[in-house]
Amino acid sequence: MIHGLLLYCIAAPSDRVLRARVQPWGDHHRLRAEFVPIEVGPHCINVTVGDIELQGSPFACEVYDIGAVKVAPLKKGIVGRPYDIDSKFY
Repeated sequence: MIHGLLLYCIAAPSDRVLRARVQPWGDHHRLRAEFVPIEVGPHCINVTVGDIELQGSPFACEVYDIGAVKVAPLKKGIVGRPYDIDSKFY
């Protein structure tokens, strides 16, 4: 997606390119980019200004299927004390 001179390119695991919704964020010097993943797995987010890649780009993002996460029955806890949760991916 192009916003002024910024280009956001989001590649899904299948190499499909996703669109980002870009909008002003905070003051007039910052932008926020959002996308909705449609595949589980690693995504690559490449941001360029003109033809110059933003420092740190491309950025890695891992997408999970929250429906595949199961939490075992929870035991009672005590406020202010550590609590362990047994979670598994199926």
